[in-house]
Amino acid sequence: MKNWSNLLIGIIMLSPLMAGAQSFSETALLFSRTTPGGSARVLGMGSAQVSLGGDYSSAYSNPAGLGMFNRSEFAFSFGYNSARSQASYLNNTTSETKNNFHVPGFGLVFHKDFSQKNC
Repeated sequence: MKNWSNLLIGIIMLSPLMAGAQSFSETALLFSRTTPGGSARVLGMGSAQVSLGGDYSSAYSNPAGLGMFNRSEFAFSFGYNSARSQASYLNNTTSETKNNFHVPGFGLVFHKDFSQKNC
C-alpha cells in the first residue's frame, strides 16, 4: 500500500510538467494593437483608453464609456508614421525608409436624451 501511495504522490507532483497551457506572450499578442488606432486623444495617451469615457474609440475596450456622451459627435483623426532603419554587417550596409499616411480614427456617436417622468 505504501508503494502505491508513493507512486500516486510522484504522479501528482510531476503532472504540472506534463500539462501544457498558453503563455502570457501569446495572450498579450492576441489583445495588443499591431497598428495604432483610435482618436488623437487616445493616441496621445499611448492607447490606454480602457477607463476613458466620452471618447468614441473607448467603445472597443469599454463600451460603458459611451455613456459619458451628452451630445452626438462625428470625429476623425489623421495619422502619419515615418520609420527609417539602417544596418551594417561585414562592410555591407542597407537602409530602408517607410512613410505611412492613414486614418486611425473615424467615428460617429448618436446621443438621445430620455426624459424621466415624475411618479
